[in-house]
Amino acid sequence: KTISENLSIDYIRNLQWPFWNPYSFSGTPLLGSFQVSHFFPFNLLLLFPNNLGWGLFIFGQTLVAALGMFLFLGVYTKSSLAKTAGAIVFALSGFMSTWVEFGNGVWASACLPWILYSLEKFWQEKKIGYLLLFSFFFASLYLAGLAQMIIFASALFITFLTYKILTKQINFQQIILPVVYWILSLGVS
Repeated sequence: KTISENLSIDYIRNLQWPFWNPYSFSGTPLLGSFQVSHFFPFNLLLLFPNNLGWGLFIFGQTLVAALGMFLFLGVYTKSSLAKTAGAIVFALSGFMSTWVEFGNGVWASACLPWILYSLEKFWQEKKIGYLLLFSFFFASLYLAGLAQMIIFASALFITFLTYKILTKQINFQQIILPVVYWILSLGVS
């Protein structure tokens, strides 16, 4: 975490809004900074005592990434070896290993397989709970503070929907609810 992110967590620990960073120049807006990710849900782990919270935050991102990819691959294959290998390769890939110490980059990437998994499971089982999971992870992605991942994941989501329609795996009516929940996640974030 950066100094601004630590300052934000300190403000929140003291039950104050992180409006201002008095340590940068003559002071700068802190809440207005996109990359600090004040409202990222997994930042709650940082409220634990210093080293424990940071350890859970860093370890949790890799675990959530691996688990999400394992579940997503389970939609397409029943082979435990394939699912495990895919989850390990995704969670420990070059991008993930490079960004692991910064936190939010891996957390943002970890949201992607969860988004695709919940979407596939919604189409299979028609349960709204999967769309709530979909919205939670999309909102988390937007709140993580990484513009590149937001653009990449949103473009991938649109491409995924387009692919599913063009290959006739779903019809146009089946994308209406996911798009509504996607817009809901934008509104929440």
